[in-house]
Amino acid sequence: MSQKDIENQVVLAIRRAETELPKDVILALEKAYEIEEGLAKVQLEAILLNIKVARETSTPMCQDTGIQTFYIEAGTDFLYLGELKEIITNAVMKATKEVPLRPNTVNPFTGENPGNNVG
Repeated sequence: MSQKDIENQVVLAIRRAETELPKDVILALEKAYEIEEGLAKVQLEAILLNIKVARETSTPMCQDTGIQTFYIEAGTDFLYLGELKEIITNAVMKATKEVPLRPNTVNPFTGENPGNNVG
C-alpha cells in the first residue's frame, strides 16, 4: 500500500463519516419521527431528508462538517509512520475540496481561515 493509497482511504473515510449514518441511528430517528409532534417532528423530518439526500448525492448531511480529528494506532514497524501526519493533512485538504467540507479551521493567532481545514 502506497502513501497515496492511504491518503485516498482517509478521504473515503471522511466522506463516509460526513455522508452516512449507521442503520441503527437512522432507525432511531425514524422511530422518533413517528412518535414526535409539532416542531420536533418537523425538525426530525428535515434531518431524515438531509440523510436521504446525503446518501443519494454523496454530499455531507449537514453544512457544518465540523473539524476533522484523528486517533491513530500504528505499530512501530508501520512503513509510513514518519509520514502519517503529512498523509492525513493532505487527505483533509483533498476531502475539503472533493466531499466538499466546510472550511472551519482558523489560525489561532491571526484568525485567518486558510480554506482547507488544516489551519
